[in-house]
Amino acid sequence: KVASVDQVAAFAKRLVSTSLHLPPNGSLAFLMAVRQLMTNHPRVEGLLDADRISSLPYRPEIDDPDHSNAWGTSLWELALLKFHYHPHVAEAAGWCTPPRVPLHRLLS
Repeated sequence: KVASVDQVAAFAKRLVSTSLHLPPNGSLAFLMAVRQLMTNHPRVEGLLDADRISSLPYRPEIDDPDHSNAWGTSLWELALLKFHYHPHVAEAAGWCTPPRVPLHRLLS
């Protein structure tokens, strides 16, 4: 079964959000999975741009990823993870954000 872009975006958002609460080895695994999702589904990189957020809110409590509206938020957690105490996690967070996406674009 092929996943829709909405499902992939919701999954990426959940992985990044959860990685804030994991020990470094778990965060690294999740961030590498997110990077792979972005490589395989380039539209998911739209979550890196806070200026492209939809007017509907993100609803993480919704079980169905098609209806959670992942496009209603950005991957702002990556900005925090870039300053993680573990240098490998900070580096991995940088791999998920291309150099063309400045930090203030994730946080605005």
